[in-house]
Amino acid sequence: MVEKEKTKEEILNIVNEILNSYNQPFNLDNLAILNTKKGISFLANVKIYDDSFTKKVSNDLESKLKKYGKVNINSKFIKPCCEPPFNNISFEVVLAS
Repeated sequence: MVEKEKTKEEILNIVNEILNSYNQPFNLDNLAILNTKKGISFLANVKIYDDSFTKKVSNDLESKLKKYGKVNINSKFIKPCCEPPFNNISFEVVLAS
């Protein structure tokens, strides 16, 4: 349990460092943890308001998080009615066994 919390905090710190390096207006506060028979996964979504940073943030996330295990990243453009459009980057880190 302690190792899972430590890994969660490390991943949060890495993600927030990446977001800060691209001057994004928020930090990630939490990760979802999914426990399955296959192992433990950490999941989260981040909003990127400047489209020119989407690919860079995705690449940085993948390169810096792969030390924990398999990384799956998807992005999708969102145009909500009541806030500026953004790219939603969702990621999953599946811990290596």
